[in-house]
Parts: sequence; structure tokens; C-alpha cells
Amino acid sequence: MKCEKQVTLILENAQKINDLHIALKESKETTFDEKKVKHAAEQFHRLYDQLAFPGGLQAGMALLKKNDASITELAITYLEANPYFFRSGYIKEEIAHILKRAPLSQDQKERLYKVLLSSASDKDQRKWKAYCNLATVIANSDFCTQLNTSIAHAADQGIREHLSDMHDAILKVKKTQ
Repeated sequence: MKCEKQVTLILENAQKINDLHIALKESKETTFDEKKVKHAAEQFHRLYDQLAFPGGLQAGMALLKKNDASITELAITYLEANPYFFRSGYIKEEIAHILKRAPLSQDQKERLYKVLLSSASDKDQRKWKAYCNLATVIANSDFCTQLNTSIAHAADQGIREHLSDMHDAILKVKKTQ
């Protein structure tokens, strides 16, 4: 991972979103006071964009789509940090989708290879499909070798299946090129 300070911020913000989300759910479940529920909802929605991605989610995604180099770097760090909170899988999916079209350095691709391989144990199918699609664009022979090694050494059947799906997706694209 590149910047530990950014990783810490991403993970701390994820925890804040989780805390706000829990407070909102608890206010709905434990109180009949509409003002408390409304306040918890307003606080969650007011802070979500700013906490979901450093510098703001909407602004970050807009800059990422414009191939802003600093945001591309931050987006890769975000995927490396792998925060978990309400709707974080959708954000990771969108980042992976945008990164397919981004100019990436070899170092950035290698960092993404690690993200892709380590995410094989995640249960989020939507994000995994986006990660497989990203792999088809950035994969090189070294990554395919790493992927094959990971498949061979995976103790868990589900992880082997995920990694095999990624491998198959890469091969399918390479055959059509």
C-alpha cells in the first residue's frame, strides 16, 4: 500500500459511516421519536459523501473519470484498504469499472493485481465481477502466472472458483484479441 495516512483515513471514515448507520438503524428500532430518527437520517446522509471517499465521493468519481492521476492513485489505495460500510461494494465496483479505462503505470497494475488476488475470498459477487473485468484489461503473463499459482494453492473451494472465474475471463478476452 502506498500511503498509510490515506489508508488510515479511509478506514476511520468507514468506521464513522458504520457508526452513523448503526445509530440510524437503532433510532428507527428503539424510538418512536420522529425527530431523533430524522436527525440520525439527516446526519448519515449529510456526512456520507464526504466520508465514503477522501475529498468526497461524487467529486472523487468525477475526477477519476477524467483520469486525474492523483485520484487514480487514491482510488487504488482505496481498493487496497478495502473499507467495508453501507454501499462500499458499489463504490469499489464503480472504481474498478472506471480504472479499466485509466492509464495505469506498471506499479499501479501490480498493486491492483494484489487487490484482485486478495479479494477472491470476498463474498461480494457484484464487486468480484467488476474485478474480473478489470483483470481482463490489466492482466499480463506475470499476473496470469500468479493467478494460476493462487488457484493451485487455494485451500478453499470458493476461492479457487473465484480465481478460476477470473482466469477464464482473462483467457476469453485474450482469445478474442
